[in-house]
Amino acid sequence: MDIHGTDSDGLTKAYESDNNLYLKDGTLYIAGTKGIRDAITDTTILFGGLQDTYRYKNAFLTARDNHVHTVVGHSLGSAIGQRIAEKLPTIRARLYGSPSVTGVQSNRIKYYRHRFDPISGLNMMPNVEQTVHLGNPHSYRGF
Repeated sequence: MDIHGTDSDGLTKAYESDNNLYLKDGTLYIAGTKGIRDAITDTTILFGGLQDTYRYKNAFLTARDNHVHTVVGHSLGSAIGQRIAEKLPTIRARLYGSPSVTGVQSNRIKYYRHRFDPISGLNMMPNVEQTVHLGNPHSYRGF
């Protein structure tokens, strides 16, 4: 299975979990928005308060305390994963449909988006890989 297929499976398990995380073989998968509490967390991205949220703190501690080498996130999970990779310099990140418009340029962080995705459409980081997907343009599948 290719890396995108593995990421898709891991993200699906993160979305199915109660804490929005799935940890396997040193990779932490972080789900995106799942409910009203997460929708409120989404607004913190705009105002720079993401690191003060429960979702970020829980993912950060999980990554730090479990010797994670890679974070994989989708949507809100991508914004969280980006911040974790910026704070922990040994971690690499693969981020799908990231709403982030700013960040540290790093070869450790790779962005993936589908063309016409309204959530990641403003992501102007130079290392964004774009594809055309016939389904939901904000999906983490189809890469």
